[in-house]
Amino acid sequence: MMAVLTFGPRDPEHNGAPTAVDTSLMWLGALRDGHANMLTAFTTFPFTYREAWSRKRCTQTAANLDEFRQWVLCTHEKESRFIDQLRSAERDPRRLRLDQGLGSVSKRLRALAQGKTGRSTWINGSIKGDRVTYQFLFAISGNEARGVRVSSMFIDSSAEAK
Repeated sequence: MMAVLTFGPRDPEHNGAPTAVDTSLMWLGALRDGHANMLTAFTTFPFTYREAWSRKRCTQTAANLDEFRQWVLCTHEKESRFIDQLRSAERDPRRLRLDQGLGSVSKRLRALAQGKTGRSTWINGSIKGDRVTYQFLFAISGNEARGVRVSSMFIDSSAEAK
């Protein structure tokens, strides 16, 4: 099952608990495939999703599994372009980048994340697609000894010239 969810080859030498980057990668794979139940294994509640663009489609805080499932459905229905980019990254893993820390996150994403309370590890990433790049930021809670989970996702996009 795990091979289905990953975007690239797994590191056969990695025998410890999943890192925050590993968890983010598995989380994106489960989101791509619409596996709400699998996503909950990598998610903590309440889960917050915020979009940086002006027309909010799926922005919400899901307090429980039922609300989270509704959010997953919303992303597949109303954010299908993002889901399509996740699918293209499965075929070409070079399109997807994930790094620990805030990195070169846009000002708009930093502004969305500013209100995030509590201690979080930040994972920033991007998916470069056809004429659009999605940039996202995960807030990760927990630690590698007890397990890490996604508590928030902030997302932005930018169009590229033809």
